[in-house]
Amino acid sequence: MLFSRNIMSEASSSAEHYNIYLSTTDLIRESVAYYRTLLEQQVTRFDIDAMRSALREPELAEEMVRVLRRRIGACGKVVVRHVRVDRSVSCETLLKRTGRTVLTRNKQVVLDAPVGSGDETDVYLFELDHFIEDDFDLDREYEIRGLKASDFYSLEAVIRNDQTLSERGRGTVATHWQDSSGLWCFAAFSTEFNDCERFVQVDRRVPGGWSGKWIFAGIKT
Repeated sequence: MLFSRNIMSEASSSAEHYNIYLSTTDLIRESVAYYRTLLEQQVTRFDIDAMRSALREPELAEEMVRVLRRRIGACGKVVVRHVRVDRSVSCETLLKRTGRTVLTRNKQVVLDAPVGSGDETDVYLFELDHFIEDDFDLDREYEIRGLKASDFYSLEAVIRNDQTLSERGRGTVATHWQDSSGLWCFAAFSTEFNDCERFVQVDRRVPGGWSGKWIFAGIKT
């Protein structure tokens, strides 16, 4: 729980802000004390001169804040959908069954899309509030949450049960994977043009990052 102290309902707004400030300060103090203990336990394993140089680098604090922000995001809201999955058909057939406009430039990606396993599964949906540099960073976001990227069949089952997930204004719902050659591929459900046309895209990834506004689908590792 972020704020450990209770705020009484009869307190004034200024007192509420004061208590919140104290709670946040206590939380930071506890974290710094824990970090200090860890350093003291590990200090004999480090070269002291190298440690001194590393601790004085301003980039170190920035890196720590980025890790903290990512961990906080991982503790945020995750929606779980339990679905029945039909893995008996080809990915191409599954795409046609969606009734959506299919976008793909590489038919081989569709043919080689991972099928996954199991007639039923839980699919975990989460959003990010920051830009992701590449697919390896996206995989780390999954790992932080104890997940791996969902296969396309499981994602399709989620969308089939709730088409509104990919409606304009709510976000594109996606997953990704590496093919047998180590190249990144993805599948994404979206809606455009004033919610009049729904798309499903299965294709090779082009170099670049991921929007923090997308919804990503994962399953437990």
